[in-house]
This record gives sequence, C-alpha cells and structure tokens, in this order.
Amino acid sequence: MLKKIFAAMFSVLLIFSLCSCDVQLEENNPPEQEDIFTSEEILEEPRFTVIFDKNETFPDEISKRAAEIIDPSIEIAVKMLNTIPEYGYNVLECDYSERRTEKDNLPDKTAVYWYDFIYEKMSNLEDFRLYPEENGGEEFYLSFYTAESALMTDHREIFLCGATWMDEEDGSICPIYFMPGEWLDNPCSDKDAIKNEAAVYDRIVERIFEKMPVGLDNYQKVCYFAFVTVAAAEYDHSYEDHASVYTPYDTLVLGKTVCRGYAMTFYELCRRAGISCWYCEGMVPSGFHAWNKINTAEGTFWIDLTSYDSENIAGNYNEGDTDYLFMTEEEIDEREYREGVFE
Repeated sequence: MLKKIFAAMFSVLLIFSLCSCDVQLEENNPPEQEDIFTSEEILEEPRFTVIFDKNETFPDEISKRAAEIIDPSIEIAVKMLNTIPEYGYNVLECDYSERRTEKDNLPDKTAVYWYDFIYEKMSNLEDFRLYPEENGGEEFYLSFYTAESALMTDHREIFLCGATWMDEEDGSICPIYFMPGEWLDNPCSDKDAIKNEAAVYDRIVERIFEKMPVGLDNYQKVCYFAFVTVAAAEYDHSYEDHASVYTPYDTLVLGKTVCRGYAMTFYELCRRAGISCWYCEGMVPSGFHAWNKINTAEGTFWIDLTSYDSENIAGNYNEGDTDYLFMTEEEIDEREYREGVFE
C-alpha cells in the first residue's frame, strides 16, 4: 500500500510539472526575431557589439549547429544591451559551491545514499533496477523519492534526458532515458544520440559566453542573459499537448518554453557566470508560476522573464521601462507573487 501511495505522489509531482505555468497572456507572444528591432532603436555608435565571422570554421557539426541556432538571438541580445542605462545595480557574485543545497537538507544518511546513487547513475545514462524488498522494504520509497526530489532541485541538468519510473507489476524503480525535449512517453535507447543532443545545449551555452561582449559588469551580464533568453524562445501556449517539462534545452535549442523554462534558463546562465541568482516557484493571481530573484548591493530584485517577453522587448529599456525586470519587493507584493505557496 505504501509503495502505491508514493508512486501516486510522484506521479502527481510529474503531472504538476507538466501542467504548470499557465500564466502567459496571449498578447505577450514574442515577435519573430527579425521584427524585434527597427533602425531607429539601434544606436549610431553602439557601446556593445558582437562580430560573427561568416567564414568561421567549427571543430565539429555539433558546434556548427549550436552557432546556427543561437547566433541570431545573441545578436539581438547585444543590440538590446545598447538600450540599457550606462550604470545599473551592483549585482553581487556568488560561490555556488558554498550555497546550501537540498542535499544538505536531507533527513538521514539513507536519503543521502540514494541521492548520490541516482546522481552517479543518471549522469552517465546507466541502467539500474531497484526492488524494495532488497533495499529496506516499504520505507525504501520514501527515502528514494525524497532524495530524487532534492536532486531535481540541485541538479536539474541530469533530468534533461532522464527520469525514474516505478514498474507497477513488481514495484521496482528504474530509469527511463529520452531525447532532450521529449519526456517519458517517448523513451530512446540510443544513448549516443541522447548525449550528442545534450551536447548541442552545452555548446549553445558556451557560445552565449563566447560571444558575450568583453568587460561587462554583473548588471550588464544579467541584462544580456535576460535578453538572450527571451530572444531565443517564445512562450508555448500549446504546452498541454506536449510531454516536455521545459528545461533550458527547450528554451535555447527548440525555442519554445513556459515560465519554468524561462526561469531555469536564466538561472543556469547566471550560475555559470557566478552571479547571485535564485530560481523561484510559487503562485500569482492567474496560477502557478516561476521567476527569478537576484542579489545586489542595493537589495534583492525579482525578474519575471515570462511576463517581460513582450512585443516591445527591444524598446523597453530605451523608453525607461524595466517592467518585470528588477522588480522591488513592493512591486512583487502589489502583483501578488507568492513564493512556495501552493494552496
């Protein structure tokens, strides 16, 4: 009975992830990339530029494909940097290795053991099958799913192409691997193909940093990461018809996402840059939502890229409009953002 309860709980967690983020308004569909800028919005002598070599050679096809996908968005993001104020907030840095993780909050050594076990196996796309009678009986499920839930928060990247699932016939737990951008209903046995597709995402992130203008301060980096994220993707209003959980892969490679995809992508870029950023989930008046917050010397500010990704993203800063970027505590209270509240 206990294993059925935990299986049901985990299924609800998966369904909740798949059915979340129904907050984007229809009028906030982002335009096609070529329509984002008009000539009047581009400065005659821009502060920030990026150069792409038409004759650039790449070490492999994965790198070439990554550049073809993300370069147009990088170009837009750099142009948008020229609309921001010359001076901004003093965004703080962060040593993420010193930040407390969900692993640190696990209740006992057994849960820590399963955390490390899942991390090692699924990072390498290895197969395994665990039977409760061989691992502590019915209590095994509680420890395992507690560990996996913590791991999903600390290391979202390993769930880019994998998840665990319970076999209802014998109660065993095993991993299911799939192509990035897919989900449990479309498993894939070609692990080399999975790794190659995951590598496209890694190369895209590397390209974002490679082409980032030299000498940006942390405030400018935050803007760059926000701009490249919204330029790379559009909100997918048909998400109910898809089985994806909308990872950063969906955002940067497939160009479609929902709120949690925007927020996870921005968080990952900031994390890799050592910028103090947080991924937030909770409620807004229209339902479940995801967003970010950043730490600055002037205090904490909140960023909601889902709502910021509007038809006027190129002109927002140019007109002094930072709506949904760098929101104050007073502004998020007025808009009724409630982090971690699922009533």
